[in-house]
Amino acid sequence: MAARHVGNLARILLGEIDVRLPFLLRLFAAISIPLVAQDTKNWRNQQRDSQATIRVTADLVLVPVTVTESSGKPVLGLEKRDFVLTDDKVAQEILSFSREIAPVSVGIVFDLSGSMSNKIGKARTAVREFLRYLETGDEVLLVTFNDNAQQRTEFASEDAAVLNELLFARPAGSTALLDAVALAVRAMRKAQNGRRVLLVISDGEDNHSRLSERELKRILEETEIQIHALGIHDRSPGMGAAAGPKVLEDLAQMTGGEHHMVNDAGQLPGLAAQMGLSLHDRYLLGYRPSPPGQPGKWRRIRVRLPDAPRSYQVYARTGYRLP
Repeated sequence: MAARHVGNLARILLGEIDVRLPFLLRLFAAISIPLVAQDTKNWRNQQRDSQATIRVTADLVLVPVTVTESSGKPVLGLEKRDFVLTDDKVAQEILSFSREIAPVSVGIVFDLSGSMSNKIGKARTAVREFLRYLETGDEVLLVTFNDNAQQRTEFASEDAAVLNELLFARPAGSTALLDAVALAVRAMRKAQNGRRVLLVISDGEDNHSRLSERELKRILEETEIQIHALGIHDRSPGMGAAAGPKVLEDLAQMTGGEHHMVNDAGQLPGLAAQMGLSLHDRYLLGYRPSPPGQPGKWRRIRVRLPDAPRSYQVYARTGYRLP
């Protein structure tokens, strides 16, 4: 009850601005990363237990796909024949198809560097709007970063702790963005849900991480995490002329997440709410890669809806590495 009251207080104050891999050996992806499994039914049963180990006796790849309208609302009612999937530019036969609604483990990765000072209120409100879409069975934690990355909360089923931490946080210092994402990925190992999402909000390119972008991408290749990113490019004091978190676009695209770059922090709350709309809905497309390919090779995949309206957006992992 006390946590609920703290959450309500934080909401009031913040509202002032009104299927897993390197393929056969590791579990690969919750939102839009291909998965290897014996079959779709077995994969679903094991996905309910985040500690389960999948035994592979077939080379079925499961590709989670999110489809949204321009408003962010998930597109329902699609069928297997609506999708075209290519693996290294070769069209694949979709052998299994289903729609999944499942609880989600969410990590908020929030920029507290000095350049966020004039936009911290809108960024906080964006987090609140995104978390409005949490449902029963979901959980959330918070990682913040400036000179260093710091995990501020453990996983919880309510957003009170996250909102309270952000309420009293003050921006200062540089931007260790890559380190923060890596820290959030490690924290996600304790997640109870198979579906795992990071929401990253930042206004600057990384200038203080020990980890390189290449190293982070290698880590993400082997995880089940989808990254949604909100980048702010307003060239405020403290930002260079070429600043702007392009790295966020790369990470979101790689993991099949959404990315929005804005010039006005006032756009953040609406975009965050839009992202939250499709948090729980996705399709699962299963296929056996043909031709098989060489072990260790990176395979690029693409999922399209050739006959769909232009307003539809398709989000899926861009590739995987063969075992």
